[in-house]
Amino acid sequence: MNNRFLSKLINIVKFILRNNLAHKLSAIALALMVWAIFSHQESRGGFVIFPIQIVYADIPEHTIVTSELLDSVNVTFKLRGDYKVVTKDDFKLVVPMADMSIGKNKFKISANHIIGPESEVLYIEPELLHIKLEQLIMKMITIVPKLDRPDNRLRSKIQIVPSQIVISGPKNLITKINKISTSTIEINSLKKGVELKASLDLPRYVSANGQESIIVQLLE
Repeated sequence: MNNRFLSKLINIVKFILRNNLAHKLSAIALALMVWAIFSHQESRGGFVIFPIQIVYADIPEHTIVTSELLDSVNVTFKLRGDYKVVTKDDFKLVVPMADMSIGKNKFKISANHIIGPESEVLYIEPELLHIKLEQLIMKMITIVPKLDRPDNRLRSKIQIVPSQIVISGPKNLITKINKISTSTIEINSLKKGVELKASLDLPRYVSANGQESIIVQLLE
C-alpha cells in the first residue's frame, strides 16, 4: 500500500471531520472504500524487480558469437497470487537465435520471451540486445613450447604430445593463426623422463575443442 497516499488521505479525512460535520459519514465511507481497493490489490499480488537469467537458444550452425552477451536483464513484474514465494530463479528469458545472420543483430525483448509464473511484465531493462555472429571455421595448427627464458638448445629437445591440434573460432581470427603456444613452462621443472602438463595459450573466442592441456617432456 502507498504510505504517502494513505497519509494524505487520513489528513483530508481529519480536516473534513473537524470542519464539516455533515460530511463525516461520507468521509468515513471514502476511507473504507480506498482501503478495500488497496487491500484487494495486495491480496492478488505485488510488484517486484528481478534480474532474469538469459538463455541464448538455437545458435545458427557454423557461427560463433563474438560480442559481449548479457547474463541477465532487470524485469519489473506485477505478480499474481502469493507473490512472496516467487523468486528470480522461477523465471528465465529465452532469446531465439535461429533466424539471426552473420554480422550485427539487434534483438528486442518482449514479455513473450519470458517463461515463469503467471505475471504481468511492466518494464524490461535493457530492452534491446546487440548480438554479433561470425562464421565459425576449424584449422589444424602446431603447438610450440613457451619457456620462461630463452634456450634454443633445450627447446629442440622438448617433445609435445600432441604436437598439433584442431582449433575453431571466428574465420577472420583463425585464418591469421599458424601456431599456438603453451602456457609458460619453467625450464628448471623439465627433467628427462618426467611428463609435465601444460595448458594452451588460446586467443579469445578460440577453442581447442576439448583439448584442455598437452604433455611436455624432455627427450634423452
